[in-house]
Amino acid sequence: MPHRPADELLRTVVSHAPVVLFAVDAEGIFTLSDGAGLAPLGLAPGQVVGQSAFELYAGVPEIVAHLRRALAGEEHSGEVQVGALHYVARYTPLRDAEGRVSGVVGVATDVTESRRALAALRASEERYRNLYEKTPVMLHSIDPSGRLVSVSDAWCEVLGYTRAEVLGRRSTEFLSEASRGRAEEALQRLFATGGVREAPLQFVRKDGGTVDVLLSATVERDPTGGPLRYLGVLIDVTEQRRMQSRLLQSDRLASLGTLAAGVAHELNNPLTYLLGNLAHLRRLFAHGLPPNLDEVRDLLRTAAEGAERIRGIVDDLRVFTRPEGTRRERV
Repeated sequence: MPHRPADELLRTVVSHAPVVLFAVDAEGIFTLSDGAGLAPLGLAPGQVVGQSAFELYAGVPEIVAHLRRALAGEEHSGEVQVGALHYVARYTPLRDAEGRVSGVVGVATDVTESRRALAALRASEERYRNLYEKTPVMLHSIDPSGRLVSVSDAWCEVLGYTRAEVLGRRSTEFLSEASRGRAEEALQRLFATGGVREAPLQFVRKDGGTVDVLLSATVERDPTGGPLRYLGVLIDVTEQRRMQSRLLQSDRLASLGTLAAGVAHELNNPLTYLLGNLAHLRRLFAHGLPPNLDEVRDLLRTAAEGAERIRGIVDDLRVFTRPEGTRRERV
């Protein structure tokens, strides 16, 4: 393969790469303008040679400022925008034999496509963030240490907090005491399987009220398989649970009609011998102290048994009609 001169290799690179080689003298007059990066600007190589860079780019103050810095002796880099195009340029002062700045040489690289891709990525991230935050569902994300890194608007609204009050805190801080153990179990399943579905938890609102939820979650992992964050979807089932409790209570009350006849029968038997014994005792004491006290004791004992039987039936009936969660043991 024949050896190619260095200037020929440089010319080949410059004519194909998306760069602009430029140089100006101490007055800012172009002495060099070359490279494939000129084409998007609508310029041909050498077209601006002899023209003032300060006049040509008077409408782009960033270029003027960078050239003046370089002419003042400062070598530096900077990014400029010309219309819809973006360039990253390196500015290097040229010095004469006495060390005085005699001009500037530079190279500018067209980074328009990468900037567009970055802008598109940022726009996509912004859309995702808005979608995440504005979705009408309780969402939260936690890091591997269990701390909240993001929450949706619905999460804040339901629990009564602002984002500033919750981000960075452990998610378990917002659970009821009884739910914290279940949350740890759900987290272990999440570690083991990569997901959890409809784990019942109870959150505590800022005002002290409680919210019943079903938590479903999945793991986002890094390229090595390690967990980056956990995304949780929380379905508020508080009203559903209340409705279930009310329906259960309604069913119990509806059952009372069916039980009424049986309860009446259960009460009638002890009431009959209770009232009968009391009536007999009244007759025995009608003419003073009765001679047979053993008979009196037997009548009082059976009357007391009947009363106890009635009280037991009434207590059972009260337990049956009491709402779920408010039952107490008989003492």
